Amino acid sequence: MPLASAQYGQLLSVIDGLYAAALDSAQWQPFLNGAATLLRADNAYVSEIHHDTGDLEYFVLRPMDWNDASVGRYAALMDEDPRMSAFRANPYRPLHCRMVVSEKKLHASRTYIEALRPLGIEYTLVVGIPAGDDETTNFLGFTRGQSAKPFDLKDCEVMSELVPHLARSFAIRRALARKEAPASVPAVLPPRHEGREKIIGQLFNLSPALARFTALLMTGRTVKDIAAEMAITEGSARQYLKRIFRETGTKRQLDLIRVVAQRLMQTI
Repeated sequence: MPLASAQYGQLLSVIDGLYAAALDSAQWQPFLNGAATLLRADNAYVSEIHHDTGDLEYFVLRPMDWNDASVGRYAALMDEDPRMSAFRANPYRPLHCRMVVSEKKLHASRTYIEALRPLGIEYTLVVGIPAGDDETTNFLGFTRGQSAKPFDLKDCEVMSELVPHLARSFAIRRALARKEAPASVPAVLPPRHEGREKIIGQLFNLSPALARFTALLMTGRTVKDIAAEMAITEGSARQYLKRIFRETGTKRQLDLIRVVAQRLMQTI
């Protein structure tokens, strides 16, 4: 189902915030705030779970009782979470908790009784992004309390729009961590698409117009949307895309986005 225009505008803003957070941890809060508004969630978090050790690192929008003790309590019960096997077995696929476990089974679990209920968490919407090994997963999650409506398939569809950008942003974050990048890195890959145009143009020898087209495409916009934003016809936009394919050695939009993202990460 297509997003409403207002919701699509929100989504683009959230995507920009996601790339900003990939470069600067201080930007996770603004990203989570925008994402929670988009999904009408009470709370939102990003986490990295090391399944082999049980270590859990996280950023949360509204900390409330999400202190070290409460998060440690969940980490200790994580293997007993009746939802976790489904979340791990379905990477890149947004799932809400009632899709993977019955309410009765969830409510009977120690995870719910000792960790989720004390935090006021009744409903959860989650997507897991594997980190490239078998033991580490990044998660983006949203929660609602008992008085709220459960998440549904429409919420999953909206969240699915974020998935390719999540995979790229977590990969960028890992690349930065490996290289212990200095504070000047945001100048190399700025979060706003306008600031990325020059870098993309230099990497692929694209004209300013083609570089701008590519940068806009990286934000999730369609060819039709980009044509409107650049004040050109849709036919001209498709000609731009063909020229970009030729210059980058790609044939499909997904391949183009993957190649550009990989090259951008190599510059970090």
